[in-house]
Amino acid sequence: PSLHEQTSLQDMINDYVTKIQKTRRIEIAFRYTLKQVVIHHQKAASICRIVLELMNNTIKHAQAKQIRIEMREKDSFFVLAYSDDGIGMDKESTTHGIGLQNIVSRVQTLNGQVNMSMPVSDGCDIMIRIPIEELT
Repeated sequence: PSLHEQTSLQDMINDYVTKIQKTRRIEIAFRYTLKQVVIHHQKAASICRIVLELMNNTIKHAQAKQIRIEMREKDSFFVLAYSDDGIGMDKESTTHGIGLQNIVSRVQTLNGQVNMSMPVSDGCDIMIRIPIEELT
């Protein structure tokens, strides 16, 4: 089995957060409260790639000092709440960025929804909702 098959989503994200914090000057708060949900390893890898893309976008473009990531269950949905305190983006960048298109595409593959708020000079807030039954 591959590493992703043996490692939980929570552990994958924690490992990446640790690596980022060793090499970058950015504070990352990660909260995971999905105790009763076992996510299939391929779906967990997809969610991990979504989070990595979000974090990479923040590091490359946002000039943020803080990132907040929360994963929880609400009303039979897996919810990923992601935010940073960076410079935000204009609407043109938000709709045409390859990284953001990849995120939306990955979420849609899991029958999920993405809501983004990235006002210029006011950070970003991204909420992703995926039905739990799509992940188990």
